[in-house]
Amino acid sequence: MRQAEFTIEKKRIAQSFSQAARTYDSHAALQRKVADTLLAKLSSNPSVQRVLDLGSGTGYCTKALHACYPNAEIISLDIAEAMLLFAANRHQTDGFKEKAICADAEALPFIDNSFDVVFSNLSIQWCQNYSVLFSELNRILMPRGIFYISTFGPDTLQELSRAWQQVDSYVHVNHFQPALFLKHQIDKQNFHALQIEPESICMYYQNFEMLARELKSLGANNKNSGQGKGLNGRKKILKLKQAFELNADQKGIPVTYQIYYLQAQGL
Repeated sequence: MRQAEFTIEKKRIAQSFSQAARTYDSHAALQRKVADTLLAKLSSNPSVQRVLDLGSGTGYCTKALHACYPNAEIISLDIAEAMLLFAANRHQTDGFKEKAICADAEALPFIDNSFDVVFSNLSIQWCQNYSVLFSELNRILMPRGIFYISTFGPDTLQELSRAWQQVDSYVHVNHFQPALFLKHQIDKQNFHALQIEPESICMYYQNFEMLARELKSLGANNKNSGQGKGLNGRKKILKLKQAFELNADQKGIPVTYQIYYLQAQGL
């Protein structure tokens, strides 16, 4: 695996997801649901020669990508090396050798015009500079190459965010970009035939601890620089738990995940 240079913040993100590699799949029901929806948007095409699975994680989508593009070289790229190692072990029984690169989506280690398709499920929200990200995608895609991306929208975890607002003024929930911002960043790179399809998914949790455990197991803890410093005291967590669980109904405590499905074609 090729190791790229990361900023301090990217190293933190990579470490968080590497630590979650072994527990990720057991808590990733939402991620699998979104992945299946994104995979369903692909059309089988034996003429596709090269596909990038950007932010490939534990490799859940790899087998489906091979089925959709049977003659293509599938490259798995992730910032967390432990995720790639986990996926490589997983795919030993699937009959294909994992082609994996540990690198940053904002500094892709590929030559220009080298991929027919870029596929990315719930990973670009960890990027810092979307202008750079989409410039990189435009650079590596072949003429008329296509990207298929899913990402979180700003309404994601809104119930948790509101609960934290009852506790203090720090940023405790990751900020996700709205559709208009994403459209602007993509349009700047001269992609065309852009489609943005929103979806709102409601997941239910029995208590606050269940959600907190899931987010930690997924490596999806707060990455914002505006988060509070130091340990959260027991009283603060209890207040958060009480505020969050006030939303409970017969099904449990609802939590919103706003998803954007993005598709566009290069010139």
